Amino acid sequence: MIRNCTLAKYGSTDWSLLELSILEQAKKTLEYQGGNVEAECGITDEGDPWLVFCDADTSNVLCHFARLGSDKYVACVPFDNVGTTGSALADVLDDFFSSPVGRGRALGLSSAVSHGKLRI
Repeated sequence: MIRNCTLAKYGSTDWSLLELSILEQAKKTLEYQGGNVEAECGITDEGDPWLVFCDADTSNVLCHFARLGSDKYVACVPFDNVGTTGSALADVLDDFFSSPVGRGRALGLSSAVSHGKLRI
């Protein structure tokens, strides 16, 4: 569970319980689709929380999420120019994982076909 792992490892993450539950659901969905996913998180120098999903077998970063300030969220594939932003975390994740490239990269695939939206 992201919340337990995150809070135990970092003490406080600045993610709300609602945000953590949304991220946990995204993690479970990736796992259900065949990913072996671990979560790591932290806080930027500016005090904004971030979280990455990593491939548990290779430790490669699959996707990165952050809250900027109190009202903007970012979901992206690091160093791949693939991402989305918005003011609602669930919508940002839904848009990100609905794109063929975002979903494929998050599952560790070089290319992927989208089969609908990620249901979070």
